[in-house]
Amino acid sequence: MVEFKVRIHPTERQTYIPKLILESLGPQVTILPNMNAAVLYTTGADLEFVAKSVEIILQDLRLRTATQKKKALGREREAKK
Repeated sequence: MVEFKVRIHPTERQTYIPKLILESLGPQVTILPNMNAAVLYTTGADLEFVAKSVEIILQDLRLRTATQKKKALGREREAKK
């Protein structure tokens, strides 16, 4: 899964949306935020499909979390040697 690092200009509150995202979602999107994350999806999209897409992203995040923990544990064991 591709990950994009996007910065938002602090005073102008503008950002560059990568071409791949723009082509995929179109020029009008809805953002559903909470305290730590947000979902960005095509305005008017079928919310069942959006939810399924979010589940796939969650699976990827869980896999990344498990991988990070495994790497940290390996580094910890190496440091003890």
